[in-house]
Amino acid sequence: MAQPEQLRDDLISCTGIVRSSDNSAAAVELEGRSGTHYRADVDASGYFSLSGIPPGEYTATVVDRSGDRIDSTFLSLRRGTPLITLYMPERPREMTGTGTISVARLAHKVPKDALKEMDRANNAVEKKDEAAAIAHLKKAIAADPDYMEAHNNLGTRYIAAGQYQLSLEEFQRALKLDTQNPIVNSNLAAALLALKRPAEAEKAARVSVSRDGRNSRGRYLLAAALIEQGKVTSEVETQLRRASDDLPEAHLLLGKFLMVTRRPDAAEQELRAYLATGNPLERSSVQNWLQKRDANRRLAGCGTGAQSGPANSGCNPPVSTASEDAAHISAKR
Repeated sequence: MAQPEQLRDDLISCTGIVRSSDNSAAAVELEGRSGTHYRADVDASGYFSLSGIPPGEYTATVVDRSGDRIDSTFLSLRRGTPLITLYMPERPREMTGTGTISVARLAHKVPKDALKEMDRANNAVEKKDEAAAIAHLKKAIAADPDYMEAHNNLGTRYIAAGQYQLSLEEFQRALKLDTQNPIVNSNLAAALLALKRPAEAEKAARVSVSRDGRNSRGRYLLAAALIEQGKVTSEVETQLRRASDDLPEAHLLLGKFLMVTRRPDAAEQELRAYLATGNPLERSSVQNWLQKRDANRRLAGCGTGAQSGPANSGCNPPVSTASEDAAHISAKR
């Protein structure tokens, strides 16, 4: 059982163990919701440690000695919250979601100076000091130009700052160090969407999903890229439904997609699911749409439920802005 502990301010460090029958675990990777990436080597006894991690929700992935990503689980890291032991299946599952890390990256050891700058960057992010975070990540890269995670995290900071071209360049540098990394490919897709290059974003998102079948963010970005290209196909709905278990915004985009495809009842279900996820960013606009739909039902004498009327009847509010909302989804990362 691993225990996170307070490092400084709100950052935490944690230690953990990977249970496997053949001691084949080589590393543990953590991905935050923003695409920030952390990695720790696993020692011969199965133990690993990470420091300078902001509290939050993460996807933890176990990587074996061949570089294949074997199993993933969701973790909620908080100060004083125990981190569950990670279990590695006896045999790697044959699934679309396996990905391979380059041999060079597995052998690469990050210098202490670069690790310290990464910790300082994480601390700056927690303090909402983006300029300092970027400066520390640049120092980490100066200390170790092959520090893939630093290039990736610098790219995420550039996205947060609205500097999409710079973010694209950092993700491209990260991919030169690990071409098939699903996290970096999904981040590349996000940058390309923000730069209004949806066809390229689609390609990057497809690589991300092909290398990690559990990558909900990659599926969400793939759907967004398809929508921006006007590809209103069943694949959009499939990808968003698979992403919606992990990403509240997938319910939102799926609701908008269903409005565009004239299925307001199904759209209402997705939007209500989005509201139920906690503290959604677009709560006000979604509530306004639902309230307008309820009002239209009463005025038109419509009932509630699946038979409330066709999409163009008085039972439903106009949906003309849904395609505009979906087309600008890349601005809302």
